[in-house]
Amino acid sequence: MKAVGYCRVSTKEQVDDGTSLERQHHLIREHCSSQNLKLLEILTDEGVSGGTGIRSRPGGQRLVDRVDGGFVDCIVTTSLDRLSRSLTDCMQEVERWKAKGVSLHCLDLDLDLSTASGWATFAIRMTLADFERRLIGERVKAVMDALRADGVPLGSPPYGWDRPGARDEHGRLVWEPDPAELRALAQMCGWREDGWTLQQIADQLLADDVPTKRGGLWRASTVWWALRRFQARAVS
Repeated sequence: MKAVGYCRVSTKEQVDDGTSLERQHHLIREHCSSQNLKLLEILTDEGVSGGTGIRSRPGGQRLVDRVDGGFVDCIVTTSLDRLSRSLTDCMQEVERWKAKGVSLHCLDLDLDLSTASGWATFAIRMTLADFERRLIGERVKAVMDALRADGVPLGSPPYGWDRPGARDEHGRLVWEPDPAELRALAQMCGWREDGWTLQQIADQLLADDVPTKRGGLWRASTVWWALRRFQARAVS
């Protein structure tokens, strides 16, 4: 039987927590060797959330292409949550693979999806993985909402502010005004009030050698975003 391995890690996972790519590759190769499976390749998605649809990932889309092309008899992954944490997406995709005669080998489960009990076990485990993903999302949102309520600035600083490393009394990083960028913002607001288009403002900033936040070129969209975040912060 021809097999394709699939591995995934998200940006939140550490390389030494047992889910590293190297560890997953090793387990997949070991399984294929012990089961006399011909391992064609191991597809990988790095820095991708399990909630992202399988077809929306580079490695996941290649996996689907292998199945649709009839090049593979089974898919090997170390665990269900490496394959997906989205109940609906995973159930639909795996059921489609099953209809094409492609089996799924999850090393943390002894699954036979051709049986009712095997499919039920699969569905239960996917439900738990999906629940865990949603629960983590709720916790993160609750923390972010609490920080916003306390006035803690979140995300990357907008044009006009920096985060040089200063901390408040609670030890949290804070934004500090950038005088040069604030002067540029004041000029942009003045030009806008005079009827300049966003592109005209961008062209003038380029002519004046005014740097952008991250060293790129000024464009109409860059000006719009800088002004939008500045106005939103001024209102708050």
